[in-house]
Amino acid sequence: MFEELNARLASAKEKRAKQALWLERVNLLRKELETEEHQASVWEEQLAKEERDVARLSGLSFTALLYSLLQKKEAMLEVEEREVLEAKLKHEEAVRAAEELQGEIAEFEAKLQETKYWELEIQEILKEKKRLIQQSGSDKSIRLDELEEREADLILQVKELAEALREGQSVSANLERADGLLQSAHGWGTYDMLGGGFLSTHIKHSRMDEAMDSIRRSQSSLRRFEHELKDIRMSISIHMDIGDFLKFSDYFFDGLIADWLVQGRIKETLAQVESKLAEVMSILRELENAKLRAEAELSETRILHDSLIESA
Repeated sequence: MFEELNARLASAKEKRAKQALWLERVNLLRKELETEEHQASVWEEQLAKEERDVARLSGLSFTALLYSLLQKKEAMLEVEEREVLEAKLKHEEAVRAAEELQGEIAEFEAKLQETKYWELEIQEILKEKKRLIQQSGSDKSIRLDELEEREADLILQVKELAEALREGQSVSANLERADGLLQSAHGWGTYDMLGGGFLSTHIKHSRMDEAMDSIRRSQSSLRRFEHELKDIRMSISIHMDIGDFLKFSDYFFDGLIADWLVQGRIKETLAQVESKLAEVMSILRELENAKLRAEAELSETRILHDSLIESA
């Protein structure tokens, strides 16, 4: 039974190889056809131009009369007729080449019809071989079950790592935005302390409000990230804090002490954000490496699984 299946498998693989070869050939032929069709079009235009030139010299045009007076009409007409002949030959050659290429393409496309089901054939053959192996209860059957179980575990692992990466990237995006806004708020705060006035105070707190919003979003995405990390047995601290009580005192008790407190709080929050961002980026690198390793093992497991069936 296995001998027959292996013969069918070899035949299906041969179809796969032929399909790849013929597809490549068809693609090359189509490029050549495009070139020849372009050449045919170019020479068709050139032929029409040369025929117009001959007609002009043969008729009663000003050019024909001028060359007649100069006794050069016959010589020029001979040149133009020769150019007409050349353009005609070139055009016919390009058209003929295009037709031959179209014929070759049609032949290969007909051959490709014979190979289009190789993938389905291989799947059916391997499915049948797998069934026979599992029925046998042999060492191969046990090994096959182990590989399939490992493959299922790795598929789940890759999925969980991908989900964790998505959540982590959302966290990092919010933290990076908060970091930029806090940097801006800190800059405006320094200007405010130097006497920037109401406008600088307003811009500073506007940046702080926007940064607060980004931090709140970060905390929300951090909670989701923490949940995803628990699925893969990793952890991260999700706590960050920034109060906005200083805004009130800064507006109503504008002075150096209140300004100094606000600047201190911005700097403290900025340090928290940058620390958390560094932590998240470190975990993201770990997750990416873990995902690459899991994907590599999954690929290797699938190869071993298929090889075990094919070699039966």
